[in-house]
Amino acid sequence: MNPAEATLAEQPVMQRAARESYRVARAAATGEEILAWAETVVEMEQEATASHWPLTACGPGCAHCCHIPVEVSPVEVTILHRASCLLPGYEERVRASASADAEGRVACPLLVANRCVAYAARPAACRGENSTSAEECAQPRGSHHYYGEVRMLSRSVIGGATIAFGERGLDVRPLLLRRALAEVAHLPPDEPLERWLAGEVLFSPASRMPYGRRVKSMLLQISRRKTQLT
Repeated sequence: MNPAEATLAEQPVMQRAARESYRVARAAATGEEILAWAETVVEMEQEATASHWPLTACGPGCAHCCHIPVEVSPVEVTILHRASCLLPGYEERVRASASADAEGRVACPLLVANRCVAYAARPAACRGENSTSAEECAQPRGSHHYYGEVRMLSRSVIGGATIAFGERGLDVRPLLLRRALAEVAHLPPDEPLERWLAGEVLFSPASRMPYGRRVKSMLLQISRRKTQLT
């Protein structure tokens, strides 16, 4: 986390979002309660974004950010799978995406006709991605202007939940979305979530993302909190 991001993370709206996400995630003991947590945090983000950072460039059919690697948590993968696995062609798209050239721009397997088929269940990394200029996004490998606050809000939400789930001994190691989905694509809708909630490690090292400073910091915090609780 760079100094600018650290400053954003200290804003009251970010702190409140992280605490509320932590509180709900810490108490979620069933699959239904995990899904309720997901709905709660999405509503929080939508309300804050609409109030403070109205987006002007993102909209239906705009999918430039749907071709970049996406870091997700295990629980987010299980929720995405549950939301999309019964859609036509799901398993075939997921497996094709997982085996595609990792160095190139690979379309998300949930992108169909330039629209996300699991938009309501999309992970924090996708919810936080935003732009103030669609033209800039369309430039090959170009940068674009965006609301840093929107990104940080989603990170705060998933960060609070990651600490809560990690304290409970659940797997919270970051994953590459398209590879992780491929590992559970053959399973019934609810099975990955139930098995993850029971403490099973569903995803192999091949699907894991390298730990960045932000994730290392969260894992260290989890370790310290668990030590305090024992």
